[in-house]
Amino acid sequence: MTPLRIVADDAIPHLSEAFGEVTRVRGAEITREHLLDADALLVRSVTRVDAALVEDTPLRFVGSATAGIDHVDTDALRAGGIAFAHAPGCNARAVVEYVLAATLGWSELRGPVGVVGHGQIGRRLTAALRRLGLEVWVCDPPRAEAGDGQERYVELNVLLERCHTVTLHVPRSRGPHGTHHLIDEAALARLAPGSRVINTSRGDVVDNVALHRWLDAGRGDAVLDVWEGEPALRWELLAHPGVILATPHIAGYTAEGKARGTAMVHAAMTRIFDDLPRFDPARVLPPRVAPPEATPEATLRALHPLRETDASLRALARRPEASRPGAFESLRRGYRLRREVPHDAAGPLADALRWADDALVPSAPGYDR
Repeated sequence: MTPLRIVADDAIPHLSEAFGEVTRVRGAEITREHLLDADALLVRSVTRVDAALVEDTPLRFVGSATAGIDHVDTDALRAGGIAFAHAPGCNARAVVEYVLAATLGWSELRGPVGVVGHGQIGRRLTAALRRLGLEVWVCDPPRAEAGDGQERYVELNVLLERCHTVTLHVPRSRGPHGTHHLIDEAALARLAPGSRVINTSRGDVVDNVALHRWLDAGRGDAVLDVWEGEPALRWELLAHPGVILATPHIAGYTAEGKARGTAMVHAAMTRIFDDLPRFDPARVLPPRVAPPEATPEATLRALHPLRETDASLRALARRPEASRPGAFESLRRGYRLRREVPHDAAGPLADALRWADDALVPSAPGYDR
C-alpha cells in the first residue's frame, strides 16, 4: 500500500501524533509545487487555498485547523472533487476567555455589553457574561432574519447606542450582511463617550483609520487582537494610548483549542483515509497546575498573561519598519500557548464558562465564528 502523502503547515500542533509522517512547510510558503504528489493538505489561516493552488494536483482532502474559512475557496475545492473540513468552534472557549481576561482580568468591564455575532464564540460569550450578572445585547442580522427564536436580536445601531462595551465576533464577509468596515466612522459616532471596542474577529471589520480618529478624540478605548492589513499594521494605531491592550492575533490560541482543532480535522480525515493513527487530544496536552480558587479577575490574570504579549507586540514599533511584518508573524508563530480554565475548576468564572459550553449554536446561518 502506498503511504499517505500529507503536506501540512508546520505550525499546526501534534502533526506526528495525529497524522504520522507529514511534509512540513511554513504556511505562507506552501505552493502548488508542494502538492503535485500529495493526497492531503493541512493548513491554517495564513495559507490561501484556491484554484491556483490545487488545480491539477492529486489532492483528495484539504483540512484547515481553524474556525474561520475565509482563506479557503470552497467552490474551487468542490469543483476539483476535493473534500474539505475545518474546525468550527475549536477556539471558541479560548476567545471567550481572552475577552473576559481583557476586561475583567485587566481593567473594568463596563456594561451593558454588546456582542456582535452570535455564532460559536458570540453565543458562548453571551451566556458567560449573563451568568456573571452582566446585561448583554446581541446583534446578528442573518440569524435575526432566519428567525432564531433563542435570542432577542437588536439592530447594530441600537446596540451601539445602548452598550458601553462592544465586542466583535463575525467573519470577514461581503454582500447583504457584509462585515468589511462594519464598525466605521458613523458606527463609532453612535457610541457613548467612554465606550470600549474589542475586536478579536478580523482586522478589517473595524475601519482602523476611523478608529484612530475616534481614539484621538478621546471618545473611548480599544482592545485589539486583529489589525487591518496584517501583518503590516498601522503602527501609529498600535502605539496609541487609547489601545489599552494590543496582541498579535492570538485570542484563539490556547493549548486546548489548538489540540481541539487538530482533532476535528483528524476526525474528518479518517472518514476518507483509513490508515491514520488514532489521536486523543487529551493525551498530548502537557500537565497543568490548576489555578487557585480565587476571584474571576485573579484567575484570568494567572492563566492569561496578556500584558506580556502586549509589551512584546509594542516593542516591534522600535524595529526598522521593513522588518516589522515578519516580526509580527514570528511573534504570532512563537506565542506560548495559554491554558484554559479547567472544566472542573471551582468558582463563579468556571461556573460561567461551563454554562457557556452548554450554549449550543443552532444550524441557522449567521455571523458564525
